[in-house]
Formats: sequence, C-alpha cells, structure tokens
Amino acid sequence: MVDVLDYYFIMPKSTMWNLPYLFRMKPEIDVTRMAEAIDKVLSCHPVFSTRIFIDENGNFVQKYIPESYEKIEIEKLTDDEFQSKIDSLSYPFMIVNAPLHRKKIYITEKANYFFIYN
Repeated sequence: MVDVLDYYFIMPKSTMWNLPYLFRMKPEIDVTRMAEAIDKVLSCHPVFSTRIFIDENGNFVQKYIPESYEKIEIEKLTDDEFQSKIDSLSYPFMIVNAPLHRKKIYITEKANYFFIYN
C-alpha cells in the first residue's frame, strides 16, 4: 500500500489527500481578534508547527519546530475577486521542509472568510 508521502512523490501535483475548509463569518466579526484567537489555538497544536525533511539516508523525518508556526494573513478583496479566487485556493503542497497547512482570512464587502487547508 502506498502511503501519503510516497503518493506525494508519485503524484506531486495531486490534492487528493488535502482537506480544504472555508468558513463564512458575519461581516461584523473583528477579524484581527479572530486571527489572533485562531493563531493562539493553532500555535499550540504540534501539527501546525511540524515539518517533514528527508535525512541523509533518504528517509522521511518529521520534526516539531514551534518557531516555524506562521501567523494567519488577512487579505481584503471585493466579493467578485474572492469568488474568482475560490477555485484556486486549494493547490498542491511542497511536502518537504514546508508548512503542512495554509490558512488565511479574507475580508469582502458582504462577509469574512476563514480558509484553512491541510
């Protein structure tokens, strides 16, 4: 059986194993405070600060690196810009020496969105 890491090298452009989530928030939500709260929670969970490396023997090595956690970005868009961007939010990961997730808050005229992809 092929595992996720093997599959990455067989099909590096696939998003088969990825899980995208898009949450719609009311426009009155304070997105700065929401981003801070989400960052506080996610930065405490090891998976959001874990990286995969290949060692000198060609083996996958998983390392927890707390300082590698990247805070949520906030981006302002028009509703039309956001709608045209939705289909391109999910794209393949660089599995080696890179974050194993993406996250961002989008602000539009009608709503705010929290996107997380792992």
